[in-house]
Amino acid sequence: MGKAVQKELTDIQRHLVEELLSEGAFADSDEVITAGLTLLKSHMRDRLTFLDALERDLADGLASGPAVPMENSEALLAAFRSQAR
Repeated sequence: MGKAVQKELTDIQRHLVEELLSEGAFADSDEVITAGLTLLKSHMRDRLTFLDALERDLADGLASGPAVPMENSEALLAAFRSQAR
């Protein structure tokens, strides 16, 4: 197991830990901190996955050729409305 780290919590952080403990969601403050760090790790992994996909999509879009003008919103709505009739 790694080296223990001590951190003084702010009043808001301490209140949150106490609230979670009083609700019975966690057995002790170590569980609260572990869950928070696990969630942060998952969030960071999801963020990297999103950014990787965004970069791929951007590269695909740029490689697909020059941009072409799009219909304005009014023309697009009119086309949808005419198809719905």
